Parts: sequence; structure tokens; C-alpha cells
Amino acid sequence: MPATRTPLLATLVSSVIVVVLACVLWLAVASRAEAAALPGRDSPACLRGHWISTVAESRRVLKSLVPGPYDFKAKLYMIFDRTTFAYGTSSFVFRGPADSVAKGSFSTLHGYTARTGRITLAAGDAHIIFDEFSVAGQAGTPPPPQSYAVPGGLTPFQCRGSVLKY
Repeated sequence: MPATRTPLLATLVSSVIVVVLACVLWLAVASRAEAAALPGRDSPACLRGHWISTVAESRRVLKSLVPGPYDFKAKLYMIFDRTTFAYGTSSFVFRGPADSVAKGSFSTLHGYTARTGRITLAAGDAHIIFDEFSVAGQAGTPPPPQSYAVPGGLTPFQCRGSVLKY
């Protein structure tokens, strides 16, 4: 690959990491004002299980968090058991500037506690794995897996039947 493309690959990696971490932090961190504005009325037990967002909802959330000339396609999952929260996607496609494309997966793992209407996440870990990588149609070597510490935080929630709002 020509040397002039190397900065574009670094920019693509950085862009994907920013979007993925924004996605993780979006759920992990909320201000107390938000928690007060959205009081939950639901039992922590309703969180338990496996939740999946649509591609459209994932795009909407990420665009609101990280505006820019990119597209992120993925169904995001959230899994709550009694004490552990997992979040991520088994497959994402990130399309950015200069006809750049990255494909991969990411996951996070946190401990959590819940009270009526509020989730408190412990600090956790995020992992990103890149499977494919290209700029302007030229395949590049995907970067090695990336791992990051993710802070904990408080976020409100509401769940009714098969719908979880956070």
C-alpha cells in the first residue's frame, strides 16, 4: 500500500475507536440531571435477559453522539444477568471518509447494580477486533485487537415488555 495511504488508515482506526467508545460511554455515563429527568418505574428484574437494538436505532444513537461523515452499521446487543452487563456487536461495518471501510466486532463487560429506574455500572473493559480494513478500495492489514478501560456510571432505564429505554 502506498505510504500516502498510511495516515488514512490511522485516521480510520481512530475514527472507529471513537465511535465504538462513544457507543459504550453513551450507556455507561449519564449525568445526574438526566437520571432525575427520566425517573424509571421498573423493577431491576425486568433488565435481565438479552436485548438487541435495530440497525436504525444504533445509527441514530451514534450519529447523535459522534456527528460526522461516516456510517456505522450494526445490531447492538445488551445482556444483563444478575451482576454482569455485556454490550457490543458481533459484526459492525464502519464507512468513513476517503472511501474507508472497517469491519469487526466489539464487546464490553461491566459489573452492575440496579434499583428501580437506575443502572449503576462499575468500570469495565472494551475490546475491539478488526476483521477487514480498506481505504479507497485498497485492502490494508487490520490493526491488532484493541482494549480499553471504560469508566462506570449511572443511567436511567425503563422497560416495558419487550422494550428497553435507557
